[in-house]
Amino acid sequence: MLCSVVLVNSWRVVNAKGGTEKVFCELANALNKRGFFVTMLFCDSQCGNPGFAVDDEVRLINVGEKEGRVAKMICKIKAFSLNNKARKKKRSFLKIEKLSLLFEKARMDLENADVIISFQPETTFVIKEKLQIRTPVISMFHHNPGKYFEEPLFEPYFKNALSKCEVLQVLRPEFLSELVDFNVGKSVCIPNFCPKLRQQKDLSAKKIVYTGRVNIKQKRVDLLIESFALLKDVFPDWCVEIWGELNLNAHDTKYVRALINRLGLRGRVFLMGVTDDVESALLGASIFAFPSAYEGFGLSLIEAMMVGLPSVGCVDCPAVNTLIKNNVNGFLVEPNPRSFANGLSTLMVDVNCRKLYGMEARKIARHYGPDVVWDSWESLIKGVVSKSKGNES
Repeated sequence: MLCSVVLVNSWRVVNAKGGTEKVFCELANALNKRGFFVTMLFCDSQCGNPGFAVDDEVRLINVGEKEGRVAKMICKIKAFSLNNKARKKKRSFLKIEKLSLLFEKARMDLENADVIISFQPETTFVIKEKLQIRTPVISMFHHNPGKYFEEPLFEPYFKNALSKCEVLQVLRPEFLSELVDFNVGKSVCIPNFCPKLRQQKDLSAKKIVYTGRVNIKQKRVDLLIESFALLKDVFPDWCVEIWGELNLNAHDTKYVRALINRLGLRGRVFLMGVTDDVESALLGASIFAFPSAYEGFGLSLIEAMMVGLPSVGCVDCPAVNTLIKNNVNGFLVEPNPRSFANGLSTLMVDVNCRKLYGMEARKIARHYGPDVVWDSWESLIKGVVSKSKGNES
């Protein structure tokens, strides 16, 4: 069955290196290789290519427009309110109105597709409610669905739109229970895929690594730094490398730099910036630190596990607290510096423990190989299209 698929994403795409952006590109490539006609539709004010390679056969449509100073000022005036909650809601409405106007330019592509894969609840709302597109929609949750429930427009706007979808997709089985209130035909769990990476078998390097953007609220990079500060004198030959975007949350990066200086960690904790070779960054380390507060899946974590690194994560973080098996492939600790430091130090003192936990981590990661994940997507899409065409006849 040859059919056309449009992937719709309202987040940044051009030169972007985040997890969702990677999935956007990799899913497009995988479907293209399996014979689907694939279009990537996005709304980025920048001009250029996605941050990850995309097959030549995949169509790229960027409907974004650069917003001038006057337009930004008008938007601020329209969204003004002394009430913080009301202000956020107004901003969200204005964003939706803008997205609706921009995505309207691709109406024909949306209407002529056999299926649409929407990457955010807000894009689903634009497609289903604002543009009234009748093409079947599969709507994705890239975080714990509960995080989306907190958005200003979720009740009732986004929720109503999601209830009109053919399928809702989550990344972890434990998230399916959060969708019981949605009146949809199907809810499925399809995880992110993990590429086949080389294994770090030695694990003698006295280096802890973190991969992901420098961010405080979600990624809690400050927790890792504060934890390592408690260990710096006990383990004077160990260091920490933080790989990821520095400019996306510039205020957080400034805070993290100041924290490194204040805790006397210059020359011990390094902000490495973005890399196109995550595998090599991971292979140079012996422990993976992942202090996130919430994740939809933890693509960085599963990549580290595939390399064979034992990990330390937080017990309160959904997705992380099921990928990391405590005392099996790493440690789950409380989200405070002393507890996180204890998890790190247990691995730092024992190379044999690191090797054992690393082997267990790799075993788990293999369950998320590309073929398994792309087979699930292919089957889901074909099922949605077959049902839709059956209803038309």
